[in-house]
Parts: sequence; C-alpha cells; structure tokens
Amino acid sequence: MKESKELRPLTNSLTNTLDKLARYNNYQREEFASSLTRYNEYELNAKAKALYLNGQRPKRLVFTGMGCSAIVSYMIKGFFASHREDLEIEILNDYDPTYDIAKSIFDDPDTLIIVSSYSGHSEEPIKAYEEHFKSCRGKILFLTSGGRLAAIAEADKMPVAYWRLLNPDREYPLLHAPQFFAILLDMLRQINVISTNHQMELRETQVALKTYLSQEIVRKPERIAARIRNRDLTLVAGPKWYTSLLRLVQMHFNEVANHPTHMAPLHDFCHSEVAILNAPRTNHGILLFKDIGEDAYAEQKIANLRNLLTDADPANNSIYYDELILKGSSFSEQMFTALAWIQAIVYQLGLHNVMPSRELISRAAGNSWYNVATIQHEIAHQHEIAQPMLAAK
Repeated sequence: MKESKELRPLTNSLTNTLDKLARYNNYQREEFASSLTRYNEYELNAKAKALYLNGQRPKRLVFTGMGCSAIVSYMIKGFFASHREDLEIEILNDYDPTYDIAKSIFDDPDTLIIVSSYSGHSEEPIKAYEEHFKSCRGKILFLTSGGRLAAIAEADKMPVAYWRLLNPDREYPLLHAPQFFAILLDMLRQINVISTNHQMELRETQVALKTYLSQEIVRKPERIAARIRNRDLTLVAGPKWYTSLLRLVQMHFNEVANHPTHMAPLHDFCHSEVAILNAPRTNHGILLFKDIGEDAYAEQKIANLRNLLTDADPANNSIYYDELILKGSSFSEQMFTALAWIQAIVYQLGLHNVMPSRELISRAAGNSWYNVATIQHEIAHQHEIAQPMLAAK
C-alpha cells in the first residue's frame, strides 16, 4: 500500500542530521524565493476581521513572542522603520513587560497587542497575556497555528489569526521567517492596520532573489565557511540591520550550523566588546553587515574597525574579519539577498559541524512541540489515520 504523499517527505527527513541539512539546502535553493509571495496561507476568525472595520487604525503594535515569532516581529519593525510607516512597534521577547515596555503603551486603547506563538505552546506569550495584557485597554490579536494559545483565545472569544502553512517544517520554523514576514504584511492590511501589503516590492525582490540564486555567489560559500570554522563568530551591524536581520542570521548559524554565534550593535561593539580582541586566546570571527547607504560617521567607524582588525599586528592572526555589503533597490531585497548568502555559508558550516542533537531547544524552552520524538509520534498517528482513507479510495 502506498504511503500518503503528504507524509513521505517529513517522515524520511528526520532520520539524521545530514538529512536535515539536505532539507535545508533544498529549501534555500528551491523554496526560499517563492515563499515571499505565498502570503495567503493564513486565516482570520470573524473577530479578527472586525478589529478595525470602523477605519480607525492603531498607533502602535506590541508583539509578544519567543524564538522565530519574535524574530519576525523584529523584521517587521525594521521594515516599517525603513518605509517610514507611521506606526510604532514594540516587542516583548519575554513574559513580563515591566522592564521593557511602559504600561502606558500597552494599556492604551490605540495599541494593538499581538500575542504570538507559532506552535501555540510557548509559555511566555501565554503568561504575558494572562498576567499583564488580559485586563489592559489595548486591543488584542492572537497569532498562532493552534495549541494552547488557540484554545485560550477561543475560550476567551478573542480575535485570532491562524498560520495555515501548506508545507510547514516543524523542526525549523526559522525557514518560514520570509513567508511569515510576507503573511504578516498582508494580514495587517486585511485588518486595516496598514494600507498596503507591499506585495509589489516583495514580487520585485523575489525576481532579484531568483536571479541572485541562479548565479554563482561571487565569494564561494565553501571558502568563507572554511575561514569561519572553529571560530567564535560575532555578527556586527548598525541599528537598521541589527534590528531586522541579525537575530534571524544568528538563529541560522546556531540552530542549523551548530556554530557558536553572537551579535553586537556596531557602535556599542566599538565602545566595549572589541576589547576581547586585544590579544585573543581563541580564534574569533567578525562578520560585519554594512549597508550600502551608511552615513559618513558609520563609514568612518567601519573603516577604522576594519583597519584595526586586519593590519599587521600579530594579535590579528587569530581574527578573521569580513564584511557583507547589503545592496539592493529596496529594504526587502537587501535583507533577503543577504540572507541567501548567509544560508549558503550556513549549509557549508553545517556539513563541517555535523553532530547528534540533544534537542536542547525544546528541552530548555519546555516546549516539546519541536522535539523530534513528538513530531515522529504525530506523523505515525497521521499515518495510521491516513491508511484507512487510502484503502477506502
């Protein structure tokens, strides 16, 4: 009896780390660019559709979520800032807003609070809602694929937006960040928070990205990956890309390549953390993300840092310094072509760093939804259900 077509890819891809890397490589080559225009894979309940039917828009959004849910929020924040959208964005990457967001912000009727968990099982956004946001005067939208968060939203009769991805990757939600980004833009337009879903820009970015991916990357990823291997890597960028891109890039290095990677804002790095490179006892890598339109002061700061870390001083023998210049005709083209370059390097590093997984993310976060054993159990259960259906056909 044939196995369900929908079940086979995920079932066969969970056997070992190399299979996961092959899945990652296939994604970045075949699915990454197309995901930018798959923006309709979500569903709004009636209360979500009615949030801003009266034409009055919120002055700000407060996102609360962990992991990839938070990262997509930062991508949206950077995008809106770059486009000069008249919409303030705050992000709570925790459950207690006391030290991050003033109560006057989330207790304002002109604030929309988006309680986000892709799995629906992250404890932090649930606690944030129940302990801090449930009684506030801001409007609330739940954003999830199901789980406990959806159950709470439905029990409280709240507005809910559901992720409805047609081909989700349970282990690596980070692969869906570009699609989540496109979906969020359309979702915010659908509930009248913004006036356009920016699909024209994303379609143009998709064309540019497909062209970029079809060409040989100028600096081969194998060579860059070889230089980064066995080095503690620090990602450095000015506020534009530190806010919107570095968290996602760090996640790719950490989760897919198993590579120790940290991030630092450019100007603060030069005032403090650069001191660890004075006489390094271990090998370090610095990857600086440089916008093509940096202002004169930032250009000078970057040039000075480059000279300090690449001159003939013996200490620099332990340092690999490189720069990624973000080019493109739009914010999204800059962001996603940079991500394409990073993904090619991450794949090569992953091949070098192959190791068994201890499932530390699901165990440390207390969220078994991402655990391979959980996924395999669910697939087996789906398979049991699918067999009678196939036999009936």
